[in-house]
Amino acid sequence: DPKAYQAVSGLGILHRKRNELEKAMERYKQAVAIEPKYAQAYSSMVVVALKLRNDREALKYAEKAFELDKSDPAIAANLAVAHHFNGNKAMRDHFTKIATTLGDKQVEALKKIYSGAVTIRDK
Repeated sequence: DPKAYQAVSGLGILHRKRNELEKAMERYKQAVAIEPKYAQAYSSMVVVALKLRNDREALKYAEKAFELDKSDPAIAANLAVAHHFNGNKAMRDHFTKIATTLGDKQVEALKKIYSGAVTIRDK
């Protein structure tokens, strides 16, 4: 089935919503094994990796997602957040600007993450 990667990725979303992060990551990895150019799965892997505090891994996935789809503002925003958690504020700001230019409406949410007012991680 040519759309199997989307179904597998959907299971990843379900696991992520249930806070079953390792299972979510497994599903996203399955999805990109089926469809290596599926940028949204890589972007979802960014969020899971950051929640698991695997910041370097998150950055790797974010870079891959952006390489595959430079037009998605959410992908650019996730790359900015990954740079933030890896301590690179210049790149964070660069990709925040790109996300905004692409139409990302979550700039205030990004600023709250950057300031520490909001966390994407469990305490």
